[in-house]
Amino acid sequence: MSQDDDEKEAKKRLSEAYAARLKDRKRYNTRWRLRRAAAPISAREVLGGFFRGDSQALQKIEESRALLAWEGFVGAAAAQVSTPLRIRGGRLIVQVTDPMWRQQLLLLRHQILSKYRQHFPRLYLKEIFFVAY
Repeated sequence: MSQDDDEKEAKKRLSEAYAARLKDRKRYNTRWRLRRAAAPISAREVLGGFFRGDSQALQKIEESRALLAWEGFVGAAAAQVSTPLRIRGGRLIVQVTDPMWRQQLLLLRHQILSKYRQHFPRLYLKEIFFVAY
C-alpha cells in the first residue's frame, strides 16, 4: 500500500468514528430528553431537596400547605367566613366572623381534624381552636 492509500484509509476510519460518535450522542440526548419529558420534577421534590437539612423550613412549608388546604376541607361557604391563621403546638387556630358558622365548625371540628391528620400527618395536629372576629 502506498502512503496515499494509508491516508485515505485513515480518513475513512476517522470519518466512520466521527459518524458513530454523533449517532451515539444523538441517541443519548434523545434518551435524556425522553426521561425528562416523561417524569417532570414537582416543586415539592425540588423544595424538599433544597431544604433537606432544615427541618424548621420543611415544617413551615407543611404548615403553609395545610393553611392553604382549609377551603378544600371545609367547603367554599365556610371558607368565606373563616380564615386559618396559624398552626402552633399542634393546634390549628382559625378566625371565624360569624357566631353561627363558628358553632357549625365546632360541631364539625373532629371531621376536619381527621382530614388534616390524614393529609398532613407530620403536623401532629391535636385540636382546632376557633376565635371570634
